[in-house]
Amino acid sequence: MTYNRHFLDSVTTMAVHLPDFSGQHQLAGLADHTRRIDSVLGNLEEAVREWEHPGQPPALDESWQAIQASLRKLSSRRIAELKVKRAQPATTARQAIFDFAAVSRVLERLSQDVTMMYREQNQVNQG
Repeated sequence: MTYNRHFLDSVTTMAVHLPDFSGQHQLAGLADHTRRIDSVLGNLEEAVREWEHPGQPPALDESWQAIQASLRKLSSRRIAELKVKRAQPATTARQAIFDFAAVSRVLERLSQDVTMMYREQNQVNQG
């Protein structure tokens, strides 16, 4: 139940921050990661509904690492901008980092919660 609550909190946090996003930037790996989470949740829903063992927890690390790599590139680009353009603090890299900083934290928590929900369902079906 705790992971369900964490999951709901994460989704709520994401919804609260949506008005702050500029919508002007794409984060490499984000679409793939969200598709994977959606698929995993669909599989978990089916397993719970059918009282079945959902199988191994999902492998979300690869798509999560792609997102982290994208964020590191954005941060490096922003550092380079600051070194060159000290007088211009507002750039597209800065806005992209602002857009995705909260998203990355919430996605990490969502991934962890989904994995733990899988493990919990496996334990319920074993008992």
